[in-house]
Amino acid sequence: MRLITEPVQLIYPPDIPEQMFELTQGHPALLQKLCKEMVDIANKDLRRQMTSQDLETAINITLDRENLAMRIFWNEFCEDPQCKITVKQILAGQTPTDQYQLLRLAEHGYIIQQAGVWNMRVPLFERWLQRYAEAFKS
Repeated sequence: MRLITEPVQLIYPPDIPEQMFELTQGHPALLQKLCKEMVDIANKDLRRQMTSQDLETAINITLDRENLAMRIFWNEFCEDPQCKITVKQILAGQTPTDQYQLLRLAEHGYIIQQAGVWNMRVPLFERWLQRYAEAFKS
């Protein structure tokens, strides 16, 4: 939360910092990227008061631009095509068929099980994957 509120004195509606943390689950690279986009919006508009719409704009910019953390996950961690297939199954709400990849993703904290269903742990990460999944080669 300090990364969101202290380095730059922007004024957020009470729920925005919590939403930013929830979207990134505190992932340092993702949180820093999202915060940078919020600062860029404030600087461009010469204001400090942020809005929910600013957060949506920052999210969309973050999702549109290449992100090193996401690229490393997809191109290096999921270099094995079976990993990509497993991620796509999770995104589709299907039960993953490759137990090794499922355990590997869970062990590294990329996925969590909620009510018996596997999901990506970081919502912003999931949104990026959903947006670009069709461009990914299996």
